[in-house]
Amino acid sequence: MILLEPTCGHYSYLVQQALLNEVYDLFQVENKSVREFRKNNLGINETQIQWVQR
Repeated sequence: MILLEPTCGHYSYLVQQALLNEVYDLFQVENKSVREFRKNNLGINETQIQWVQR
């Protein structure tokens, strides 16, 4: 499963196109749902993500 937040960044468009070209099914989900999935299933919180992005 690949989860992409709809942040409207240019990189996400390119990733989506690459996945569609490889015949992956894509579904749009709410940011809140992604955040809850990340926290509850992956054990990653917002603070950890901000640190990685820097």
